[in-house]
Amino acid sequence: MGSFENWPIGWGFNYFYGFNAAGTDQFNPPLLENINFVRRDPNDENYIFDRDLVDHMLGWLSAQHGAAPDKPFFMYYSPGTVHGPQQAPREWIDKFKGKFDMGWDELQKQTFARQKAMGLIPQSAEMPEMTSDVPRWNTLTDDQKRLYSRMMEVAAGQLAFMDYQFGRVLDRLEETGELDNTLIIYVQGDNGAALHDLHGTTNTYSQFAGVRPTEEEMLKQFDELGGEDTFGDYQVGWALALNTPFPWGKTVASKLGGQLDGMVVSWPDQIKDTGTLRTQFTHLIDIAPTIYEATGITPPDTVDGVKQQPIDGISFKYTFDNADAPARHREQYFEMLGSRAYYKDGWLASTIVNWKPWEANKTDPYKTPWELYNLNEDYTQVHDVSDKYPKKLEELKADFDEAAEKYNIYPLSADFFGRIDPKYRPSGVQEGVPHTYYPSDFRYPARAFPTMTNDWHANAQVTVNGQSDSGPIAVQGGKFSGWALSLEDGFPQFIYNPSGRAEERRILRGMNALAPGKYQIDVGFTPQEQGFLLTMKVDGTLVDQVKVDRVIGSLAGEALIGRPQVDDRKGPRRCDCTVGPVTFTN
Repeated sequence: MGSFENWPIGWGFNYFYGFNAAGTDQFNPPLLENINFVRRDPNDENYIFDRDLVDHMLGWLSAQHGAAPDKPFFMYYSPGTVHGPQQAPREWIDKFKGKFDMGWDELQKQTFARQKAMGLIPQSAEMPEMTSDVPRWNTLTDDQKRLYSRMMEVAAGQLAFMDYQFGRVLDRLEETGELDNTLIIYVQGDNGAALHDLHGTTNTYSQFAGVRPTEEEMLKQFDELGGEDTFGDYQVGWALALNTPFPWGKTVASKLGGQLDGMVVSWPDQIKDTGTLRTQFTHLIDIAPTIYEATGITPPDTVDGVKQQPIDGISFKYTFDNADAPARHREQYFEMLGSRAYYKDGWLASTIVNWKPWEANKTDPYKTPWELYNLNEDYTQVHDVSDKYPKKLEELKADFDEAAEKYNIYPLSADFFGRIDPKYRPSGVQEGVPHTYYPSDFRYPARAFPTMTNDWHANAQVTVNGQSDSGPIAVQGGKFSGWALSLEDGFPQFIYNPSGRAEERRILRGMNALAPGKYQIDVGFTPQEQGFLLTMKVDGTLVDQVKVDRVIGSLAGEALIGRPQVDDRKGPRRCDCTVGPVTFTN
């Protein structure tokens, strides 16, 4: 319902297709077209999001090129890959069968040696040690090795499939004669490979419920890994190996493994020194200034009468023709979840990693000690030289404080779940009032629908047309996290599925099938001395109840009234019954 100022079309894009979040289900994504939620093609049995995304890119390119062949275009491609969930077509996963049986210790060694042989890193670089919390590969059981290897095969298959899809875009540009005159900036990574799951997971949503599947549970899903019945993420050991040659990874802003990603720039008509390396320090904020300079655009000082904030990045176009040009982006701050660093002319001051990134961070970031690294001599951030250069460390710490004040970094917080608490974000629904919805094809995003809380209640008015009516009344989320109110062969049923696991799933079911007629079905939570009581009533009469320890409100996914969940290829498209208004209170 808005506002949409910070959606893609609010930032100058004429057309947007994709998802509006961090990661998404490749098989059943919550899709957006501009500001409207749309349904994936239910008739495509081989549907997968990365291919669909590129199909729409090619369609847009066709329209743009066909209408105005000489008009420049700007396109931003931001796939969910390889952010969790890690999913891919089975044939692409199988391409990597056995490729990672050597384990993450050996993968790190092989990658490091290959990087030196290719000249990607200095010959003097030292390989950082993996944290001792990650078990050495040779200490794992055969079942663990088999499971872990397959989960890495899934991630590799996903990345390769996405890369192939992007190749289709390059093929189209070549076919239309536009490839050589198109500036392409390709960044691979999301501030380092993810350190979310020490032992991996088959459902990334379950961690928000405080639940992690056991290895025994994941082994039972071995043949389903990477498919639409899993929502997985690989083990920390693989992430550390994939971040080679740097230490640590995502969420650790103080270590290079959580900062540096690979970038490739292609512009054949303008860049003649092809296939060569650039080592100047460059930050993501430098991309926009580079595009402006390359295209001869001077950003306006005001837009619609509003004075614009200064652009902090520095164009790296100066490196296109001069591999040895002195770096112009000389200093930069980094911060995430209290982990922080400051880079300046080859020196890097950084806080230590005194927590486990795969667990809740309970540390006080203000009390975290600092280290110092001379990256000019220590490319992979292995040797702390703070004792040798204490004045340099104090200088960079002061620089960080100055930047933090300027860019509103303070106050610091290491609490991940605290920082993503919905109370810090604008709500898409008015609070403190009932919310009534009617059946339609409209898909409600999670933040624009009443959140499940300790006193959440739903009241649905339903007209049963036949003794065995079946179908959805109101649903939110999907198989990995969500809830559903429905009729099943005439029996009212409510499924509460906070983690995707049977252990936390609760099912309420009426004692009798409903005869034709009008009914009110009520479902909700009632606080008890210990825990909560989840009840279902029909016309005020209790028909089923079950106790739950806690109400988990971080349910993900879209909500629909009178329509099935996102995966709507099976079962009735709509309820045989007539769904009236559904009202939510909390």
